[in-house]
Parts: sequence; structure tokens; C-alpha cells
Amino acid sequence: MLLRPAVVVIRRVVVALVLIVFVGVTAIAQTTPAWADGTSWEAVEASEANQWQSVAYGNGVWVAVAGSGTNRVMRSINDGESWDPVVLPVALEANNWQSVAYGNGVWVAVAGSGTNRVMRSTDDGASWSAVGASAAESHNWRSVAYANGVWVAVAQSGTNRVMRSTDDGASWSAVNVQANSWRSVAYGNGVWVAVANAAAGDGNQVMRSTTDGESWSTVNVAANKWVSVAYGNGVWVAVAQSGGSPRVMRSIDKGENWSAVEATEANNWSSVAYGNGVWVAVSSSGTNRVMRSINDGVNWGAVEAAEANQWLSVAYGNGVWVAVSYNGKVMRTPDAPASDSGDSGGSGGGTDPGIFLNVAGPVGESAPETPIYYGGSNLPGGSQYVLTLSDVCSPSRVIATLAEGTIGVQGSLSSFTRPPPRSPGTYNVRLVVTHSNGLAWQLQSQVTIGASGEYTIISAPVGSHSAAVASPPSSAGCATAVSSPGSASASTPTPTPTPAPVVDPVAPAGQCTTSGFGPYVQQADAKPEVLFPSGEKIQLAPGKTLGSSGGDLVNLDVELLEDNAVFEGHCYEVNVASTGMGGETVITLTSGELTGVTGSGFRPGTRVDIFLLSEPILLGSVVVYAEGDFSAQVSFIAGRIPSGSHTLQIQGVGYDGVVKIVNTGVWVENTPVVVPEGSVTWWWWLLIVALVIMFIIVFVRRWRNREAIY
Repeated sequence: MLLRPAVVVIRRVVVALVLIVFVGVTAIAQTTPAWADGTSWEAVEASEANQWQSVAYGNGVWVAVAGSGTNRVMRSINDGESWDPVVLPVALEANNWQSVAYGNGVWVAVAGSGTNRVMRSTDDGASWSAVGASAAESHNWRSVAYANGVWVAVAQSGTNRVMRSTDDGASWSAVNVQANSWRSVAYGNGVWVAVANAAAGDGNQVMRSTTDGESWSTVNVAANKWVSVAYGNGVWVAVAQSGGSPRVMRSIDKGENWSAVEATEANNWSSVAYGNGVWVAVSSSGTNRVMRSINDGVNWGAVEAAEANQWLSVAYGNGVWVAVSYNGKVMRTPDAPASDSGDSGGSGGGTDPGIFLNVAGPVGESAPETPIYYGGSNLPGGSQYVLTLSDVCSPSRVIATLAEGTIGVQGSLSSFTRPPPRSPGTYNVRLVVTHSNGLAWQLQSQVTIGASGEYTIISAPVGSHSAAVASPPSSAGCATAVSSPGSASASTPTPTPTPAPVVDPVAPAGQCTTSGFGPYVQQADAKPEVLFPSGEKIQLAPGKTLGSSGGDLVNLDVELLEDNAVFEGHCYEVNVASTGMGGETVITLTSGELTGVTGSGFRPGTRVDIFLLSEPILLGSVVVYAEGDFSAQVSFIAGRIPSGSHTLQIQGVGYDGVVKIVNTGVWVENTPVVVPEGSVTWWWWLLIVALVIMFIIVFVRRWRNREAIY
């Protein structure tokens, strides 16, 4: 009878332990974002009761600007809970600031009136300086945004009602567009879109640009007074202040065609934004002055906001929604996370998608002991995600797929998994989210199995994480890599006395990055690498080797076999065909004969150059295959270089983004041109026969000519 209670006690203890483990797992995963969906709001005491026109988040701080009041800029570094006024220079103090946005390391604001109608900040919005933009004079600027390497601003009135900047907002140029009352501009899905607040008959009230804001074309839409436009989750959404019903429209094809959407109420909607899987719009008048949509902007529901204030701007960032009003009020969604290193900037124009990948630890004897947390927010519905485990030296080669699926219409994802048992070592964990329009977001971390310490923790989005990035990274990298052929040999470059420039197949630096590997480098024209600060030439005796990684001298494991030499560094390997000479295995290059050079562990799409040093001579270049391998056959012309000891240099970009170099001493055999034995008599007989034939022809012609005379 005592056994049954004991079993019950043991069972309860087991259940308690499971719950404790679950609570521990939850505690480990506390860095995952808290989802703020705009359903509940709380009032926040702002620094001053100014007429706040615009609010945005970027680089860890919230910034709001006002159209009137004493200090017309305020900022918050505490998730929008407390705000501090910013004292502007006299030249900027009394301007009618209408819009603020963050991008490319700076804040930029534009004004509807005043002396200098553009200002910028490079220190998190704490201090501002005027920008003398001639294109901005006498214009009523209403909206500014940054994306895809350019700033674009639109004006409600003026001559040229669009201006753009490509240098961090320091200088601006005017763009001539149709003279509508443009009120809002945003970027998404490869295009810029602007909407106008104009009455019926005032022309097309939407315009779009596919050239980074340089040229624009108009689109015919319903003649409402459109005041705000944003892109998110694969669709464009615009809201109207007044002038017709319904006052919401959406586009699913880069802003070319728009359809009307029945909103909850015909309020004077002033701002719309997308973030964390939902659309949120705020109104300056009406009953319920906040509405939200979780279905790509098709269906909207009313939200009871904190107060019936004249809300003019709303934005999402750092885990919270924040709205500001014309009568000096601020409200936010509660329960924000303590911090979020991702940048979700935007000014009424939505937020950037982001993903997180946390590998929490301590490290156990096997990987399944530690879960991997992954997820994201602001992602387009229908995007495909995949979480993979790969070898650290070959990230593109997947060992196991840990999780995969489709992002729902809510635009968010949060889950965890455990990697399968693996042998002790270091592995890559990669999360990639890919949208149907070609955009992609990816994160990569490393896990160490069977060692002490903690796993790497990465929570900030890197790489192609913004809708502004037009060229997403693939599983093999940002550059377009060639496919590995079925045969072992690759293209054989023809050596020339003066090597022609090699076309660089690598993406520009900074276009795409992969966490853990650094930015993709931009290779210059092929040239030999000098390893010594003094510029001393590299001269190695046959059989001697000197390696370099990122400019630092490194040791290479060298294995000399009967027919090839193997040079192995960290995560890369080079093989060179060799021959035996003088009782010792060394690499021998013979004029006119091909020498095979192969390797692995290099950045796909980059270039591997092969030099012979002493002159130097570029023997050939080859592009790395998508798998990280390369294969080439090189040779040199007879008589080009003297026989003897030389240095062979193979250089290329490794997976970590730095140049890997193998220098090894080789023996050059410059074979002279020799006439085969026994061929001299044959050539002489051929010459004699030719002379005899010529003599007979001449004699016969003269004899015939003589007979013709007589």
C-alpha cells in the first residue's frame, strides 16, 4: 500500500522537474522580442506640449519633431516612456518641422517653413545642424525618408517638389515632378512611392520612382486627400485625411495599381505604419482614433486609444509602437522588452524586418542539451524560413535542416529547436528568411560542441535585413558564383606578358554581410601580395612554404606526396601538382606544360590568382565555384623566365572575408628548343631536292624560250 503513494510522489517530482526545465528554457529565451501588436496603448508624459508632427525610431533612440512650440525636438532612449527636450540652434529653432527619419547613420528632418528647412544630426538626435539645401528654399516640405542609399523628401508646395541626397543628407538636389500637394513618401519592394493631399481634379495623386528618386511617373487613383503611405508585409497601404470614402487603399504590385479598402471609420487618418506583423493607423479626429490590421491591410479593426487626441504620426521600433499628437501628447504600447539591438527605423513609413538567432548555453557534451531560439518580426507574410546546421569551414554545405516553414500573415515567428547529435567541434547555425519578391534576411552564429564556455549569442539582424536591399544573399553568398563543373579542370587562362585586368565578380563591400564572416570584400585587379613591411621580394627555396591570412604570417600544414603537394590552413586547402626531382619531392613547373592547381574553403564568386614570383608573372586567375572550390591549370611560355628556383603564390578570399595566401618554393625547368636526332640529314635532302626541282624548272623554261626564237 505504501508503493502507490511513492509512485505518485515520484511522478509529481518528475513533473515538477519538467516544469522547472521549461521555466529555465523560458528564462534563457528572454531575449526574444515581446510582440507589441497595437491592441492596447498607454499615455506618456511628453517633455513639452508642442505640436508634434512626426516620430521615428533609429539607432537606439526615438526622436519627435514639432511644427510649433519652444523646443521643437524631443528624444527618448527609454523605449518612448520618458522624453527629453533638445535645444536647437537659433537658425533652426522657429522652423515648422514636419517630418523626421533615420538612415545611414544620421537623422534628418525637414520643415514646412523657416530659414533652413533641412537639419541633420549625427549623434542620436542630441544635437542638430542646419543644412543649406538650395533645393529646399521656399518649399513646404512634408515628408522625408531614407532607403537604398538615398534620402528623398517631398513638398506640399514649391517649384520642384522632390529633392534627394546621396551623401548622408549633407547636400541635396532638386527633382522636377508634377505639382501636386505631396504629403508622404516611402520606399519598399524596389520602388519609391509618394501620395498627395489634393482635391478631385488636381491630377494623379500617387507617383512612383524606380530610379532611387531621380525620375517619377504618376499613377491614377481615387481622389482622396492622401496624407500617409507605407510599405510592409508585401503590400503598400495609404490613408486619407478627408475627401472621400473609403479612406484607405492598398497596392500589391509596387504601387502601380491600387484598390480601395473599407476602413473601420471615416476619420481624418494622418499616419500609417507597419511593424511587428500588424498595420497601425492613427487619426487626428473621429471616435476611435487608432485602427489596426493583421491581414495585409485588407481588414481593419478599431482600437480604443489612450485619449481622443489629434494623433499625427505613428511608428514602430525597439519592441513598441509610439504615436505623437498635434496637442502635445504621446502614447505607446506597453510591455516593451528591455532592449533590442535591431534598428527598426522609419518615419510613418513602416519598419525594417528583422530576425533573431540566439544560441544559449552552457555547452554540454552534445548539442541537443542546448536549444537554439530563432524568430523575427515585421516579416512579409508568406516568406519562407529555414534554420540549418553546417560545417564551419563550408557554411554553404548544409549538414542538417533544423527547422523550416512559412511566415504567417501576422509577420512574426518565434520558436526553438535542438540540433541533432554531432561529433565534438564547431558548427555554423544559420537562419534565412526569403520573400517571394527575392528579398532575404539572414543571421549566422557558431556553436561549439564538447567544449567549455558558452555559445555565441547574436540577436541583431545583419546582412540583407532591409527591404531596401535589392540583392539578397544566397546560401553561397552575395556574389554570383559559378557552378562546379563535372570534370576536375576549370578554365585555363592564357598567360600574357602584360596581364589584362580581371573582371571583379564580387559584390561591392558592404552590400551584403554574413554574421561571423565579416563583409564581402571587393577585390582589386590581380597583383602579387607582399608579405613583408619592407617590401622585400618573397624568395623561397624549393620545398619551403610561407603562408598568410589577412596579412598575418601563419603556419601551414604541408604534405608532399608523390604527385602533388597539399597546403592546409584554417578552413582552406590548396593542392598543386608536383614531380620528384633529385631524390626529393618538390613542385616543378616546366615551360609549355600544364600544372594543376586546386583548392577549397574559398569565398564563392571571388577570384583566386596564381603568380610566379621573381618577375612576377600572373599565370592565371579563376573564379571560385558555388561550393567554395576552384580548379585551374596554368603554364608559362618557354624562354619567358630563367630556369632555377622561384616562388609560386596562390591567393584568394577565404570564407572569413580575408585574403589567404600560399607561397611555396618551386623549381622552374625552362625546356630549350632541341632538334630531334637523325632529322638533320632529312632536312638537308629535302633542301637539295627542292633546289634540283627549281633548277629543272628554270632550265626547261629557258630551253623552250630558245626553241621559240629559232
